[in-house]
Amino acid sequence: MFLHNPFTGIGLDNYADYFKLYREPEFGYRQGFQLTSSNAHNVYIQQFATGGLFLGISYLFIVLFVIFRVAKALKENHSNRFIILSIFSGWIAFQSQSLVSIDNIGLSVWGWFLSGMLIKLTESATASQEKSNKVRINKISGVQLAVSSLSLFLAFMTVANLYSIESQMLKFRNTQPSNSSEYLSSLKNISERSLTEPSFKFQIALTLANQGQINDSRAILEKLMNSDKSNVEYRIFSSQIYEAEGNIVKALEERKIVDKFDPWNLNNKFIMAGYYEKLNDKTSAKSLYSEVAKAPANQPEVKQAQDALTRIG
Repeated sequence: MFLHNPFTGIGLDNYADYFKLYREPEFGYRQGFQLTSSNAHNVYIQQFATGGLFLGISYLFIVLFVIFRVAKALKENHSNRFIILSIFSGWIAFQSQSLVSIDNIGLSVWGWFLSGMLIKLTESATASQEKSNKVRINKISGVQLAVSSLSLFLAFMTVANLYSIESQMLKFRNTQPSNSSEYLSSLKNISERSLTEPSFKFQIALTLANQGQINDSRAILEKLMNSDKSNVEYRIFSSQIYEAEGNIVKALEERKIVDKFDPWNLNNKFIMAGYYEKLNDKTSAKSLYSEVAKAPANQPEVKQAQDALTRIG
């Protein structure tokens, strides 16, 4: 991912969308093509892959800066050296696990917290004294008060909105799907909120489709695909809707996009071959069936593709 996108990376939180594109073919053959990963099991690789050189180097700089400050403090026989050593031990433990663990917020917060403590504690006595001598009480200006008040108001409104969405999401998960106007209206309302998570909007689209609300489901799905063009789950669902409607041409177009971002998915290739067969394009169908049939995988699609080749001759 990083080698193909060295400057910008693939985008923050986009690891799952590109994992299937860059994974080795053998991974899908062994583990199955539906298995994916949303995070590299190495925080450093994650930073470079998703954020590119700028984010990766910035993260490395912070790590090295902490090490430099601690080494300098210990060399100077800092008065807080025992406390620093204790916290640094915890920091080292965090960095060690980050080499083999995902960038999970529950863990990452401790890395930033310990880093901040170490930077503060490793201040030299001279620097601390100079800062304390410069401390003075400033009068709060009207502009500062206005900016602070506005920031607090916006933060409160954001939290309140998120709480409302979370409450509705919890209610949705604990409610049996139905065709009642109240239930369907509630789902549409949640999906239209800008702060609603895309994954939850997708769940709503699936639920609406299952309840026969195809147009509403498609409207949500179109917005999701416009905001995340590389998400294969969205494309597969879109293909299934088109197939159910009998629009094989459109269904095939969506599957081609899936193949672009998940090129080793034998199931997707097998379905594409079936679409070509329905469109009487036997040449393309045979080509894809042959590709699937020759794959060194213990997957049901391999035997099905071999049978299909025998059938169409």
